[in-house]
Amino acid sequence: MKVFLGNSPWTKKGYYGVRAGSRWPHFEHDHYEYMPFPFFLAYAAAVLEENDHEVLLVDGVAEISQKMNSSTDSPLLLPNLLSLRSLLFQLMLIWQLLKK
Repeated sequence: MKVFLGNSPWTKKGYYGVRAGSRWPHFEHDHYEYMPFPFFLAYAAAVLEENDHEVLLVDGVAEISQKMNSSTDSPLLLPNLLSLRSLLFQLMLIWQLLKK
């Protein structure tokens, strides 16, 4: 099975959002270098790969990307399962990003 795991981007002008590795979600100034690693997503990816699944993990926060899509070269362009880490109030934003 092809699986896409994503830590969806969360930004506003001059700031980026932090969820992974943090006790509560918050914004950091762009010039800070604090970028926690998404351990739960990495663990999920490792377990899936150990069970012979193809996994693409994208940390949209670390990449400061506005689009959660892979390159056209990716074998996981059309995954069987898609999972995004997000906050409830971000669901509409994520839905808009995924429709692009």
